[in-house]
Amino acid sequence: MRVNELPAVLLAIALLTAATGRAPRFREAGAARQARAQATIAGMVFDSLASQPLPNALVQLVTKANPSEVRSVRSDTTGRFAFDSVAIGQYLIGFLHPKLDSLLLRPPVTSVDIEHAQAAIIVALGIPSATALAALFCGPTAPSEHPLGLMLGRLRTSDGSPVDSGQGVVRARWRTLRVDDTGVRARVDSTTYSLRASPDFVLCGLPHEGPFTTQAWLGADSSGVVELEVPVDGILRRDLFVSAGLRRGQMVGFVRDPTGGGVERAQVAAAENYVATVTDSSGRFVLPRLALGTQSIDVRALGYLPRRLVVDIVDGGFEPERIVLQRPPPTLRAVTVRAVRSYAGFEVRRTSGVGVFLDEAAITRRKPFIFADIMRSLPNVVVLPVKSFSAKFYTRFGRRKCEPSVWVDGVELLSGTQDLDAFVDVSKVRAVEVYSSPAEVPAGFAGDPLCGAVIIWTRRPSE
Repeated sequence: MRVNELPAVLLAIALLTAATGRAPRFREAGAARQARAQATIAGMVFDSLASQPLPNALVQLVTKANPSEVRSVRSDTTGRFAFDSVAIGQYLIGFLHPKLDSLLLRPPVTSVDIEHAQAAIIVALGIPSATALAALFCGPTAPSEHPLGLMLGRLRTSDGSPVDSGQGVVRARWRTLRVDDTGVRARVDSTTYSLRASPDFVLCGLPHEGPFTTQAWLGADSSGVVELEVPVDGILRRDLFVSAGLRRGQMVGFVRDPTGGGVERAQVAAAENYVATVTDSSGRFVLPRLALGTQSIDVRALGYLPRRLVVDIVDGGFEPERIVLQRPPPTLRAVTVRAVRSYAGFEVRRTSGVGVFLDEAAITRRKPFIFADIMRSLPNVVVLPVKSFSAKFYTRFGRRKCEPSVWVDGVELLSGTQDLDAFVDVSKVRAVEVYSSPAEVPAGFAGDPLCGAVIIWTRRPSE
């Protein structure tokens, strides 16, 4: 039942319980109120997170001596509210709003005492700022040049129900670049929250700029690995869904262009399940056999910018998803750049400790016949034969295995790993970098953000 569906008396009980820490005792219904009006209680409900007034908040005034005496008003479009003709006595005042629930906050309560006739008593109510919320949920932190973000949400099963208290784990990972006297260093940071007394979770210290990946677990079951970003206000509010068991669902939707027309033959894929399809002439698609829970969906079409969505595949289906693809912005005239290959970044990244690095000496010791021979026996790498003198390889991240993006001398190859020897002479390979996790991939080499990357450096003809 939603907040605005509760009887006013029950809301008053909630307010009084939040303030006193115990359930209120009702007095006789016939207790007399003060007959003579003494004051007006007025004020504003302000949303410090959005830096603007909060309209349509349910503000309630409760008599301490008799909690069955409750008055309610709604804040107007400017966040203002007023109670007139308030008798002498002691009161509790607070407000309820769906945003409080999304922020995992209990209704804030303020005590107001009227001892004598007064023209007006001004009360300020509001939602805390991002800094205050971060301190409330994560504790005080040292001042930083780069503010940190926060993610709040509830872990739910695929039928929409919150998980049982004390179950479930949510983890976030992101890549951090640090610059010091020795150069640029990269590392993968993470934070984990284990659910305790409720299905609510809080992830602290997230990057305020740039994406991070997150995943939720409920026992042996998990959501997909999804990429999210903290919004401008510093607080990301999103629930995560986990399937119970190996159940499957489907996603139905339409891919549109900016004018509303259907995009034909757009590719729609769920990388977590290795399921893909294309749209028909109207832009409609159906993705079957998807694992239930929160998942990532990739949409690509020739002549349009690619797009990634985070969707919740739940029991009972959902309204068709409408996905709008944008045209790429106009490009400048082509500029030819020569001798752009740079091997210097290899040594800088190797000192970061993130990824697997093979220099020329290590590659020579492996005596490779095809490029896949270089990848054999590397951590989190799986090499599979395709045909004689040919093989393809995958990187493994957690329980997921996928084909990484491949970069040769700073240029991404779109042909995959199977035909790599058609583009790379294994005898000319100078160095190789392997990143199995999407969060480890260096800036400037972002291919498929759901998978890792293999970066290959070759010798120039003069070397």
